Parts: sequence; structure tokens; C-alpha cells
Amino acid sequence: MQYQKIMFRRGFTLLELLIVVMVIGIVSTIILTGTSTTRTEKEVDGAGREVGGVLRELQQYALTGKQFVTNTDPCLYNIAWNNGSSNYTFNYKYKNSSTGACDQQTTINTYTLRGGVTFANTGSVGFGLPHGKPDFGGPSVAFQLTKSTTIGVTCLYQDGLTQSFVGTNSCP
Repeated sequence: MQYQKIMFRRGFTLLELLIVVMVIGIVSTIILTGTSTTRTEKEVDGAGREVGGVLRELQQYALTGKQFVTNTDPCLYNIAWNNGSSNYTFNYKYKNSSTGACDQQTTINTYTLRGGVTFANTGSVGFGLPHGKPDFGGPSVAFQLTKSTTIGVTCLYQDGLTQSFVGTNSCP
């Protein structure tokens, strides 16, 4: 009877290991790329929602006539932003006590968008008293936002409604 020589393999060949490492690398690259895009989209969306919240806050102040400067007669609550900046300001406008004109202004707060998101346009919009109506012409105002190649927009409509969108820089 002949004895058969049986060889037992222990471990993997170099080629098998290289193929496994390559497959893991490809899968992780796909996952990380998708996660990075999703993260940026969420940051732009979050910034848009933050701007929308500040707009609603300003409108509420206009509806209630909140005074930020003692013994003044408020007439407008305004937000202003600049292209390429992540900062925007909340301004309180009130009437000149001697002329009655709405030409006095105090900056109440300066906000900064989080996550490296910046504005892609420049503008200013406010809410007048006593009804909190937006003070712009046209159907809407667009707060265009950007981070890397991701774009988004927060829209303020004439009726005071705000909406945020990612993937576009114009209001529907």
C-alpha cells in the first residue's frame, strides 16, 4: 500500500492577502466618500435651518414690538449677510425721536454659520411693525449657502414662510 503524501496548507498566499486588502480599500473609499458628501450636505442643511430660525425669531420680535434699546419706538428688525462670509448680523431699527424717521440702528447680535458653511450671495431683509411683514419686493429672498461643492438655499417668502433646500441655490 502506498502512502499518499498529504500537504496541509497553513495560512494564505500573498496574492490572496493582496486581493483582500484591495477589496477592503475599495469598499472603505466608497463608504468614506459617501459619508463625506452626506456630512457636507447635512452641514449646509443645518446652516439653512439656523438662518430660518433666526428669520422666525426676527418676525416674532416684529409681531410683538420688542424693544432692544430703552425708550425707543421700533420699526424694523433686520438681518444682513455678505457673500463669502459665514457671519450675519441681526439689527434693530428704531425711529428717530426728533424726526420720526426709521433711521436709527443698533446691531443686536452677530451670528456665525457652523461647519465652515458660507453665504454665496449678499443681502439684507427685515420685518416691519406691526404685522411682521417682510420688507422686500418679489416673491422671495434667497439666502444662498455653500461649502466646498455643496450648495443650499434658505428661502423667505412674502407670507413669512421659510424653507431650506440642499442641492439648489434658488427658491422654487
